[in-house]
Amino acid sequence: MTSVATTGKALDAASSMFMFGDAAGLGKKAATDFAKANVQLAADLASFFDSSPDEAMNAIAAAYRGEMEPIRRYNVLISQAAVEQKAIQMGLMGANG
Repeated sequence: MTSVATTGKALDAASSMFMFGDAAGLGKKAATDFAKANVQLAADLASFFDSSPDEAMNAIAAAYRGEMEPIRRYNVLISQAAVEQKAIQMGLMGANG
């Protein structure tokens, strides 16, 4: 059974992730789906890597802010070059920036 404290933290995390999605220009439904998916991802990462959901959510949020060090604990390796290459492939930026 989920405790009230855990539920409150999950709602706080979902709210934070919704704000990330909203700031990225997602519509309300897409931002809500984005928030739910990221809360579930944090729970999964915490389970697999023996950490707390709070720690995992903080690492995910840090990655969205461009801070890659915290997410490395969860074997997620992202570099600026990889992000730029993917953005070019997706047509989000030109080859010259």
